[in-house]
Amino acid sequence: MYFGAWYKSLYASSDHFSGYAAWILAGLEYEITLSKTDRLTQWDEVYSNAIYSLIDKMEKISTELN
Repeated sequence: MYFGAWYKSLYASSDHFSGYAAWILAGLEYEITLSKTDRLTQWDEVYSNAIYSLIDKMEKISTELN
């Protein structure tokens, strides 16, 4: 994450500004909060790849369970 190395999860993290609230898809939330658009395409690719990776993992697990 651009706003701190301690935010390791792509899916959820604490609010960068207060430290309390939960941010879902924190990379996008950070850009939206700052009203920035220059990295939105990059975040779209990052989250898209992460979602496809999760889909692949779920399909493998489903295959192994059946």
